[in-house]
Amino acid sequence: MLDWTEAPTHPQHHALNSFAQIGGVTQPAAHPLFSRTPAAIQGPAPASGADTAAVLARLGYGVEEIAALTGMW
Repeated sequence: MLDWTEAPTHPQHHALNSFAQIGGVTQPAAHPLFSRTPAAIQGPAPASGADTAAVLARLGYGVEEIAALTGMW
């Protein structure tokens, strides 16, 4: 089992271009690779926790509960 820092440098992942650097952030590359419909990463990954409040709201948490859980607002 490789951790997140080891996986991108593993020879097999390197040979398959399994990871991409987007905006200085290493992230999984688009797979599987199809010849007629190539996939591409559309942009940088969101910052860690950037969608937390929106996800909690969609799960039914109220504004006060989200604030208590995340320290926001």
